[in-house]
Amino acid sequence: MTQFLLIIRHFSSLWEMGSAILSVKDWSVSFGKFNVLSRVHLNVLRGEIFGIIGVSGVGKTTLLSSFTTVIKPDLGVLMFDFGSGLKPINKKNVLLYKSLIGFSSQEGSFYPELSVFENLRYFASLYSVNKVNERVSEVLKLVDLLKFKDTKASKLSGGMQKRLDIACAIIHKPKLLLLDEPTADLDPMMRNHIWDIIHKINKEGTTIIVASHFLDELEKSCDSLAMIHNKRLILLGSVSKLHSLYSKSKEVHIRLKFKEYSSLISHLKSSDLNIKRIAVVNGELVVLTSNLDMLIKRVFNIVNPENLQSISVNEPSVKEVFETLVNSNFDLM
Repeated sequence: MTQFLLIIRHFSSLWEMGSAILSVKDWSVSFGKFNVLSRVHLNVLRGEIFGIIGVSGVGKTTLLSSFTTVIKPDLGVLMFDFGSGLKPINKKNVLLYKSLIGFSSQEGSFYPELSVFENLRYFASLYSVNKVNERVSEVLKLVDLLKFKDTKASKLSGGMQKRLDIACAIIHKPKLLLLDEPTADLDPMMRNHIWDIIHKINKEGTTIIVASHFLDELEKSCDSLAMIHNKRLILLGSVSKLHSLYSKSKEVHIRLKFKEYSSLISHLKSSDLNIKRIAVVNGELVVLTSNLDMLIKRVFNIVNPENLQSISVNEPSVKEVFETLVNSNFDLM
């Protein structure tokens, strides 16, 4: 437990030196007696794509909704950089804060009976956007919906509706965009399309926070990640830092000719190899260990050479790191 507490403090201290656009400290949220989030600390740097990952129901949507101030925390401070450094959100500046952020929820906020164009004009009017038609055209091109501007929103495909919802959230050029599960329920091709749009929005200068359970997508696309489990952050930092942090652990893939791994698993589990995870995946044994040399020697001593088809070594992905922590029932409480 101490190791991971130190990890979070280490990355938090590094981020204090950066230019944060949003920061929360001691952020705790409950619904009645049910505690959802407990003492979350994080900084989101200006211009980055920040990913929040965790299994379904862990509190990702609650965290994003609390950033919009729709959900009130039990405890904690929310701060935002309006242009002259981080300032706490309070009654005097909360309306200004809301005008500088955009939120695309998982369910969608557009009006089904309005056309794409009508939806964007309506949301533009809420923010008193200047040169409305010009801005609507810009956004339609950005999300690749220009050809469908006169189509009723209810007639759009799921992927198009998600793009429309994102378009409505950025019509006023927010400084910070919050996206809740933007690729949920979409096919792989459309998920890639959504991420292309997210990257285009980010390149225009918008900081983006994305909550998702698709760990591989966030690992490829985000600059930084926060992992939530059991109400707390269990890991926090840049993707490159997280990879570096776990570089001592290696993932060993062992493929046997006869695909019988029970005896090998039994021998390896009973040894002093510091095994963090061991499982049969796609017909091969996958072992996560920080004692690579000894593990390989042990395998060669145990396994008949004629039965050993292959053995390879990889560094674990951030997804695998997260799954290892969750499966080990790690809890900061």
